[in-house]
Amino acid sequence: MKVIAAPIYFLYKLWIGLVFWLSLMMLYPFFWLLLQNRKTFGHAFYLKKIWAWGISALIFCPIKKEVRHQIPKGPILIASNHMSYLDTVFMYLIIPQYFVFIGKAELLKWPLFSVFFRKGQDIPVHRGSPREAKLSMLRALRVLKRGESIAIFPEG
Repeated sequence: MKVIAAPIYFLYKLWIGLVFWLSLMMLYPFFWLLLQNRKTFGHAFYLKKIWAWGISALIFCPIKKEVRHQIPKGPILIASNHMSYLDTVFMYLIIPQYFVFIGKAELLKWPLFSVFFRKGQDIPVHRGSPREAKLSMLRALRVLKRGESIAIFPEG
């Protein structure tokens, strides 16, 4: 059974990667345009929700949201486990309100994906530099003071 399952699992992982990167390449021009101006960040957020829904459907991975408590309105800090790269995308299906991600600065080196950090919506943290890390935290504080929420994967 393992002999059959291993190639199928490999092909499925390949499919997931293909869906993720091809869909991001197709949506990149729209993300790039929407992230040029703070006034359209909300539209970029909505597009991320559509993107997440599309990926979920195409990889046959329905996301089940179990609500135990209502998420409060206003600025909140969302801290979540981080099991895969898809966690960041699927977070948009779980959290209904606008939020900004805090992520490792290494994501600035990722082709296409870096647009979310370079254009000002999400916050990169330079973990190797205390000074840069402090600036990132001050930026996060400004986001909270604006009334926006923040999502972070503390393990990541």
